[in-house]
Amino acid sequence: MFIGLGSLFVCLGFIGIIIPGIPTTPFLLLSAWFFSKSSSFLENWLINHKLFGPLIRDWNEHKSISRKSKIVAVIIIIPTFAFSIYSSLNMIIDILLGITCISLCAFLISRPEPPLEQRQLYKYETKTHIIDQSWIPQIIGYQRCSILFKRISF
Repeated sequence: MFIGLGSLFVCLGFIGIIIPGIPTTPFLLLSAWFFSKSSSFLENWLINHKLFGPLIRDWNEHKSISRKSKIVAVIIIIPTFAFSIYSSLNMIIDILLGITCISLCAFLISRPEPPLEQRQLYKYETKTHIIDQSWIPQIIGYQRCSILFKRISF
């Protein structure tokens, strides 16, 4: 059940990248939590993901959001909510959307940034997958396998 919910929230997070107005980060944080309860493989995949891994690690370790993520989020949130307010015909909905937009932006801006050494570590960190790769040399040969792993950065 947790694997299914985690997968659903990962899909919604990926959709949120493409469609403005659908939040990406909360869905990915939820999926990381669901995967932590059910599948260490999927949790490690999500935490070591090239795009989403640093966001999730920052939140899990420091409850922080990077400055770049804050700027991108606010730049996307404000026009999305402004368009929704402009399109709405109900004054009460307009007020609720405005309050939600201001609250969301204030929450994002008020979160601390990750420590500087942590950000530098992410930049130079080599990612390792927690996958048993012992079967690969048996298929393609040990010499080719060492060349392959030198060229591929996990």
